Amino acid sequence: MVAGILVGVGGGTIRVPRQPYLGAQAIIGCLIAGAITPSILVSFLRDWPLFLAIVLSTLAASSVLGWLMSRWQVVPGTTGVWGSSPGAATAMVLMAEAFGADARLVAFMQYLRVVCVATAASLIARFWVETGAAPPPAIIWFP
Repeated sequence: MVAGILVGVGGGTIRVPRQPYLGAQAIIGCLIAGAITPSILVSFLRDWPLFLAIVLSTLAASSVLGWLMSRWQVVPGTTGVWGSSPGAATAMVLMAEAFGADARLVAFMQYLRVVCVATAASLIARFWVETGAAPPPAIIWFP
């Protein structure tokens, strides 16, 4: 991400050919599908109201925040709406550009959110998730 920012600030562009891009997407999709077990599906079906409530509350909060940023003119035009929209950062940046918003600011907002969420998840996992009593296995750096 830092390299992409530096290239963008320097005026360069990065173009990934379509076939490798689609191939990478297919591989990631297969890896995700392979990680989903029947027990995960059962938990989704059992707790679907909770999952639906979380998704809808996230959409509502981000929509209100984006509307307020546009209304109060914190950021220019519809940039606040696109920048605060949850998920699909790349798609949001492309749609924002197509609708006349500042694509660079939307990208900054979207990827800053990704960094904040990853940092928060790491800190929560480190300090509030109980680990097992067994010590972690030793790492063999050079077998």
